[in-house]
Amino acid sequence: MEVDVLVDETERTREYIRTKLFQAKEEGLQEIDLVSRNIHKEMGYINRYPIVCNAMKSLGLYRMEIIQSPPKGRGARLRIRYHVNQPVDNSI
Repeated sequence: MEVDVLVDETERTREYIRTKLFQAKEEGLQEIDLVSRNIHKEMGYINRYPIVCNAMKSLGLYRMEIIQSPPKGRGARLRIRYHVNQPVDNSI
């Protein structure tokens, strides 16, 4: 698989996650847990857990904490809690 395709899939996945986070914030939620398995399924991916997990971890919009992680950190059980009321200061 070409590097450009992987980059495109990662960015498309990040955009999907951003949309979910913005919706949660608009609904007045303080935090939202996202699970890689659910994102993978919703996006119709097959064998793309590393892409989903990398996108989840590299978003950098809000404070996040890893609630559950598979042994290698890039599988179906990755669960991250995003605190949508606490933006990350990227100017540091």
